[in-house]
Amino acid sequence: MDNRYEAHASADPIFYGSPRRRGTQGEFTVVGRPVGAPERTAPQASEPPCAVERVLRFSDAGGVHLGREAPDGPRVVLKETRPRAGLDQRGGDAVTRPQQEHDMTARPAGLPGVPALHEPLTVRDHRFLVKEFVGGQSLSEWLTAKYPLVHPDADDTAVAEYTREAIAVVDRIEHVLDGMRARGVVFGDLRPRDLIIRPDGGICFVGLELAVPADSFVRPAPGAAGFTAPSGRTGPGIDRYGPAAIRLWLFPPPARLSAPDPGKGTELTDVTDVTDVTDVTERRFPVPPGHTAGIRRPLAPWPPDGRAPRPGPGPRRTETRALLSGPTADWPAVRDSLAAGIRTMATPHRDDRLFPGGIAQFTRGGLGMAHGAAGVLYALHATGAGTDAEHVRWLVDAARTRPARSGLYTGGHGVAYTLDLLGEREAALELLRRITDAVPDSPPGPDLASGRAGIALALLHFADATGDSRLLDTALVHALASADELEREGPSSGRRKAGLMNGAAGAALALVRLHESTGDHALLERAETLLQLDLERCVTAADGTFQVLDGYRMLPCVETGSAGIGLALNALLTHHPGSPTARYRTPIGRAAEPGFIIRPGLFNGRAGLIGYLALTRPRPHLLDARDARHSMHTMDGMDGMDGMDAAIHHQTALDRHRRLLALHQISYHGHLAFPGDRLLRLSADLATGSAGVLLALGTALAGTPFLPWTSGAGPTPPSPVRPGDHRVLRRTDRAGSEKPPRTGRD
Repeated sequence: MDNRYEAHASADPIFYGSPRRRGTQGEFTVVGRPVGAPERTAPQASEPPCAVERVLRFSDAGGVHLGREAPDGPRVVLKETRPRAGLDQRGGDAVTRPQQEHDMTARPAGLPGVPALHEPLTVRDHRFLVKEFVGGQSLSEWLTAKYPLVHPDADDTAVAEYTREAIAVVDRIEHVLDGMRARGVVFGDLRPRDLIIRPDGGICFVGLELAVPADSFVRPAPGAAGFTAPSGRTGPGIDRYGPAAIRLWLFPPPARLSAPDPGKGTELTDVTDVTDVTDVTERRFPVPPGHTAGIRRPLAPWPPDGRAPRPGPGPRRTETRALLSGPTADWPAVRDSLAAGIRTMATPHRDDRLFPGGIAQFTRGGLGMAHGAAGVLYALHATGAGTDAEHVRWLVDAARTRPARSGLYTGGHGVAYTLDLLGEREAALELLRRITDAVPDSPPGPDLASGRAGIALALLHFADATGDSRLLDTALVHALASADELEREGPSSGRRKAGLMNGAAGAALALVRLHESTGDHALLERAETLLQLDLERCVTAADGTFQVLDGYRMLPCVETGSAGIGLALNALLTHHPGSPTARYRTPIGRAAEPGFIIRPGLFNGRAGLIGYLALTRPRPHLLDARDARHSMHTMDGMDGMDGMDAAIHHQTALDRHRRLLALHQISYHGHLAFPGDRLLRLSADLATGSAGVLLALGTALAGTPFLPWTSGAGPTPPSPVRPGDHRVLRRTDRAGSEKPPRTGRD
């Protein structure tokens, strides 16, 4: 993440704020040396005496490089620092920290787990700390490779074996810390990426940048969120917090949630407790007796340090968790709590954003469907939670005054679509005209999020809503141009990703919906071709799931993963059930059933998998009828299952996902709320936060619409809500049963 955003985020403990101007980090200027620091006059060399092989990591204050001091010598790591850069909250700059790291690495030198030091270097005015290169896996990589609950059906043996290995790893970490403590070093920043597991199983601490002497203790500058002890702890107490956080993270990995909610750590220890095993579908970890007590004590709330308590997170923690974690869900209560949490986060007095969002809000702005107000209001409207007139007016005013740019999820087309659903057709059409008249900096790409596929769907909506056939013609032009570009690039193009938002699946979805309006079967054939492009980016994993392969990562998510492809596939198979692509439906569905996923959100997390499974589940008409099992044999189901068994399997997976959302939920002013993708700040947006969770749970629990154009077929009129009347919470059919409000072509 851009350092200026990370630093500014630390100024607000709950939400990401507004981006500051480049050249600042929180309260501190980047350019200029610390106050009172002398000019540095280190001897200079014109070229480094080490041969640099490759860059491991860049930063604003330098970088980390891999090299050799001699052609046939061992590899070394060079940590480069630039003077007068990277000022931290303790007043140290980028050159000060490596000097401290050198001193703190020298104290415990020779201990197992401490990398060997080489002589430091200076090239011109850049300093280089030189250390042994430690081969192996970072603890983060080890967790990714070993964690059993990323598979749909991890058995008890695999869970037990992982539990034993994880406990042994942390025991070795604590042994190294004990050795450092004996040498007078407080490590201070126990982040998983800086803990290396060597090929022989040994642990090595490769980053002592924030370590401090125990005999002249100065609290370390802020380190890794979720693993750095909160204020108030000093000396060895800091190093007792770190291993406890690691022990917690190795079982339910969202340990960094303690950054927005300090009480979350002790809540998450319940997940590792063997006595909490109540359902074979929700795996737990057979930790030894007393293991969780060793986590709870260091992570327990610390006595206040005199500062005002943090507002927001914490109240009614048990009650909000119970809304999701129980055997059944009360949808109106869940919906109302999420909606109340979203409204509590609203800031209509600000002109940059109405609701806090994920970090992408800095670059995408505060209006759009993915990260801005339009997506939040869409979710509230689609689920029947109601929208506040003040919030709708904020979006209307912002749409009229902000620069118009194209795009369904990241631009003005999605804003116009949402405004029309909310009864603000005049404002919607005005925005649509402004976008059409604007001259873009560059032509749109082929994708759904910001490119031609999404534009085509928005224009299709307005063609249906207004009866203007010219809009339909333009929609076809955009969709076919998107297909042309994707087919030219082919499946192996390194320029694009797969998935619904950024891959060919989004363009395929647009063609399917245009087929529904035009009856042109050729559009279905092209949609099938586009889906094949994304399917060729997928692989079958060892557990039988079918997922997008992105480098070394397997992606089951909506935005760039297999669930997004599955949504487009589901739309295609509604009209073309005999397509050869149908064979991927089952393994894609299985990929959407992991016991654990690191993020809660809709685009890249659990909520997206909930929405996908809810839309694609078999739907028996009478589950309790005696002849239901016979009638379900004709339904599409899981391999080896008849239709009834497939329906039960799907519902079991949905119930498990809903309960496990409680791992990520945070009680905000007593209401349900969720963090964004990085788990560092609360987010209300559709892509990463509470609005996306609300939308997905509505689809799963009440059959309300999911993402636009992903469910159902055929044109639907825009919302009947009158302009200015935005508090309609429900509509009923003639029999008086509740129905969700209409949301256009959903």
